[in-house]
Amino acid sequence: MAAKRPGEITRLSLSHIARGSRGAMFFQWRASRGGAELWHGGMVPHSGPDSRIFREIRDLGALLPALAEACEAPVEASAAILWDPESGWALQFPGLPSTGTGYLEAVRQAHRVLYRHGVTADFAHPSADLSAYELVIAPSLYLLSDDDADNLRRYAAGGGRLVVSFLSGIADEHARVRTGGYPGALRDLLGVRVEEFLPVAGPVTLDDGATATLWTEHVHLAGAEALARYPDGTPAVTRRDRAVYVSTRLDDDSYARLLDLGPEAPIESVRRGDWVFSVNHGDREQAVPGNLLLPPGGYAVVRVPR
Repeated sequence: MAAKRPGEITRLSLSHIARGSRGAMFFQWRASRGGAELWHGGMVPHSGPDSRIFREIRDLGALLPALAEACEAPVEASAAILWDPESGWALQFPGLPSTGTGYLEAVRQAHRVLYRHGVTADFAHPSADLSAYELVIAPSLYLLSDDDADNLRRYAAGGGRLVVSFLSGIADEHARVRTGGYPGALRDLLGVRVEEFLPVAGPVTLDDGATATLWTEHVHLAGAEALARYPDGTPAVTRRDRAVYVSTRLDDDSYARLLDLGPEAPIESVRRGDWVFSVNHGDREQAVPGNLLLPPGGYAVVRVPR
């Protein structure tokens, strides 16, 4: 039941609106005096309306109508994370080689790394039109139909940058394993053939200094080049043209280096049409679009035509 810091309610609400929400909804109106949720936060806390929390809620309510025009514009994202609930369900099967291969953690890591480095990302289904994105990440896309695999091939052939993690393309849409070597439906696109899964209990250091955990594989190059190798010299991270394959779980810093994201961004900046939402999550004053200087914890929504 951690309390929101001063201004955090507005900062988080604006973050959601910047990324596509049409408003902000809260649970609950008044903190309960009894029952199971008596210590759940409320817009009106136990201390009543004469409180910081209620004043911040009231100020947010006054701000939201002014954002109506900005909320009509589409969110502009340069990256997409492929989201497939059926792959998530399939990876809950208890008979997998490792019990630590959670789908949500793979997706969360991809989003977390992009978010912390200032990259706006959409979630997209593997069958969606991906041509507008500079980068597409496929985290543990365990189930993959032939049609969706063809869609990823078209994206990469069109110049898109595709990053595929381990446990992708392993089975078809009916959860039947594709034989002949992993990653099944994506072997030709990625230029690798994985002979064997090799889950690990502890960390592994790759030859480029990256730290890997949970999962390794016996990878053979079949047209790709190795970007990083395991201690035994076998490939760990590979690239064929614009398609990258990651056969292990990298730490966040190594993941960011692989994606060439640069330093972490203290400013969250998202564009919706001509409008730019900026939130300063850092502890120093920062320059933002619109020729503004945001104090720590500050935010701005300004029209910045292209």
